[in-house]
Amino acid sequence: FDELVARTTAIVERVRVGADVAAVNAAQRPKLERWLRDVEERGAVFHGENHVVVDVTNARMPAAPSSGEVFGPVIPFTRVASVEEAITRANLAPQQLCAYVFAGDRARARSIARRLQAPHVAINDAMITYAMQELPFGSDGASGFGRVHGVEGIRALSREQIVVDGALPIAKEPWWLPYDDKLGDVILRGLETALSLRDRIRF
Repeated sequence: FDELVARTTAIVERVRVGADVAAVNAAQRPKLERWLRDVEERGAVFHGENHVVVDVTNARMPAAPSSGEVFGPVIPFTRVASVEEAITRANLAPQQLCAYVFAGDRARARSIARRLQAPHVAINDAMITYAMQELPFGSDGASGFGRVHGVEGIRALSREQIVVDGALPIAKEPWWLPYDDKLGDVILRGLETALSLRDRIRF
């Protein structure tokens, strides 16, 4: 854990805000500043100047990312005791948009990915799912509403209309009221047969 934080901090120290990454949106800056103050007051530890934040936990910090998205240059780290705990914490997050699994064992990574509830999971990569235009992107959670890209994205922007043009060359469809006696008998016999079969079958 400590090695990962140290290597991450060394990388982000070389990142130039406004050149390598976009500057913080003016509308998001107050929210980001409030979040940073909140986690600092609750005991989080900052590494470097570009907001690598360590020991951000749900229990101690209700304003942590799991309680709301923070759009800004923040990389929060949370210690977990096991992969099981990591999966549980990830599945408790309300956003449920993207998840990333990094592992040397790809079979194990795929096994973990299948247990995550996020609709988009990348293994040993990040952000790539949005770039795949042929795949739908979106979520039913609190982030990424609806769908874009793929067939599902087209359907999300479409409105279905069903038009049925009566094609049978008869004056009255057999299911139109009032039913004649013959059709009524057929319907009743069908219902009786279905109920009889249901009573005989045990699942």
